[in-house]
Amino acid sequence: MKKIIFTSGLLMLLFLFIFFSFLHSWKKGGPGNEQPVEDPNLTKGITLINNTDKSLNVVIDFRYNAIDSIKLSDINIAYNKVDSIYIKKNEGGYFLLPIFNTSRIKFPEKINIKIKDSLGQVIKQYDKDEFFNSIEKFEYKNRSDIECNQTSWTLKIK
Repeated sequence: MKKIIFTSGLLMLLFLFIFFSFLHSWKKGGPGNEQPVEDPNLTKGITLINNTDKSLNVVIDFRYNAIDSIKLSDINIAYNKVDSIYIKKNEGGYFLLPIFNTSRIKFPEKINIKIKDSLGQVIKQYDKDEFFNSIEKFEYKNRSDIECNQTSWTLKIK
C-alpha cells in the first residue's frame, strides 16, 4: 500500500512539473516565436514594380568581372549572375544583388536590365546611368551615396 501511495505521489509531482513547464513556455510565446536574428549574409536588392497592363519578363545582368570578384570580399558570388524574373501585370518582384548589405562598393561598370513582353520583345532597356535616373529616390540625394549606401532600390516599370 505504501508503494502505491509513493508511486502516485511521484507521478503527481511529475505531472505538476510538466504542467508548469508547459505554462512557463507558453508565457514566453511558445516555440517558433523567437526574435529573428538578422543574417549578416543578406544582400542588397532591386524591387521591380510592373505598372503596365501586361506581364513582363525582366532580365538583369548584374555581374562583376572575374578580377573584381576576386578582389572584393563584399560580393556574394552566388548572386553574381544574369537572372530573370517574371512579373505579372500590376505586381512586383525582387532581385537579389551580389553586394552584401554591409558593403559600400559601387555597382559593376556595366549593368543591363531588359524589360521583355510575353513574346520576348524588348520593351525597355536600362544601363547603369538610365537605371539611376529612373529609380525612386529615397534618403540619399547624390549618386555616389545612392549607389553605395542604400540597401535596396525601386524601379517602377511604366
